[in-house]
Amino acid sequence: MDTQQLTKFLDEHKEEINSAIKAKVISRLTEQVTWNLPELIRKDVDEFYADEIRPAVKQYLQDNKSDLMQVVIKACVDASEAVATAMAEHIKKTMSEEYKAKKVFSALFNTAY
Repeated sequence: MDTQQLTKFLDEHKEEINSAIKAKVISRLTEQVTWNLPELIRKDVDEFYADEIRPAVKQYLQDNKSDLMQVVIKACVDASEAVATAMAEHIKKTMSEEYKAKKVFSALFNTAY
C-alpha cells in the first residue's frame, strides 16, 4: 500500500477510525478511574479517620472511662463466677460418679474400697 492508497483509505474510513479511537480512549479512562479511584478514596477515608473519628472515639473513651471500667470489671466477675460454678458442678458430678464406681467395685470384688 503506497501513500496515496493509505491516504484514500484513511479518508474513506475516517468516521470509523475516529469512533474506534474515541471508544478506546473512553475505555482506557474508565479503566484508569476504576483502578485508581478506590486508592484515592481510601486515602481520604484514612485521613478522615485519623483526623476526625479516632480523636473523637478516644475522647469518648476517656470521658466514659469510669463507666467502661465498671462494665469490664463486672464482666470479669460474672465470667469468673460462671467458670467457678461450672467447675463446682463438674467436680460434684465427678465425685458422685466416682462414689458410684467405688460401690460397684466393692460389690464386684467383695472388698472395702
